[in-house]
Amino acid sequence: MNESQLRRRIVTNARLACPLVYQLVIMLRSRKEMMYLCTRSSLALRIAGLCDLCLQNAIELNNNNVKVLKNVEDNVLKEFIYAISDTAYDPKKLVKALNGEMRQGGIKNLRNKVYKEMAKRNLIKTSKMTVYKKIIVQNDEMWQLINSSIAEEIKIDCLSTRNIVLLMCLDYVNKMESILIANNETVAKLIVDFVKAQKDKIIKRQYSQDEELIYEFLRFLI
Repeated sequence: MNESQLRRRIVTNARLACPLVYQLVIMLRSRKEMMYLCTRSSLALRIAGLCDLCLQNAIELNNNNVKVLKNVEDNVLKEFIYAISDTAYDPKKLVKALNGEMRQGGIKNLRNKVYKEMAKRNLIKTSKMTVYKKIIVQNDEMWQLINSSIAEEIKIDCLSTRNIVLLMCLDYVNKMESILIANNETVAKLIVDFVKAQKDKIIKRQYSQDEELIYEFLRFLI
């Protein structure tokens, strides 16, 4: 690999390393969203954040309760850490708590906090309408990088856990509309078949103990 290719690979990996909550917003593309209702993206962002913490080994399942192992750098994910630290919930109760359905452990206005952080990084810009908020993706290159990563991995049937989480979240929010449209028929069918297989895997609990916490969170998306 020559120097320019190596530099490009390093830059690509750095961009794809941003938190899953940001990647999810980018992959949903520019759109309008109801400001005052709990939408599907509200839950999907919480699941993406929890799965990200799992991948960073920041939380674990201990005696069927989710426990914090360490803090993280990202401001939005710190909100998750603080909320989890105040509770002793199993995965099911924890997701309900983060979604504001329990007395303790909620994260208020998560969407707004995510959008604010992303705007600081020039990833998106937002504008308020009467009852909608308009989200405009400013970094189309990152969308292309993530889409290419998913397409390349699906062709060899070797998806990373990060991309599995992304696909499951996107399927829950809008049936992966933007990705399926952007790829050819062969790749689109592979993606649809893969997500269906993942749902069957979750329903039948056909995953290893190491994957348990992530898949318990993903269970909320099927």
